Amino acid sequence: MVKPSSFYSDIIAEARQLAQDVPVATYQVSGEYAMICAAAKAGVFDLRRMAEEALEGCLRAGNPPPSPSFVPPNFWY
Repeated sequence: MVKPSSFYSDIIAEARQLAQDVPVATYQVSGEYAMICAAAKAGVFDLRRMAEEALEGCLRAGNPPPSPSFVPPNFWY
């Protein structure tokens, strides 16, 4: 389990390559969620777009999606 997921994409990808027979998972910690929500509330970026980017970052590292914080009512599909 790798947490926080947002800051360790390179490490996650390398761990998956080095230990292919060991499951690697990611977890988005509450601090990541709070940071994204606070910046969106301040108008830095759109919450939905940043939530999608956080998910894409984990997928690009070769991992299944992290345990999501962005579920309704916080994230609209």
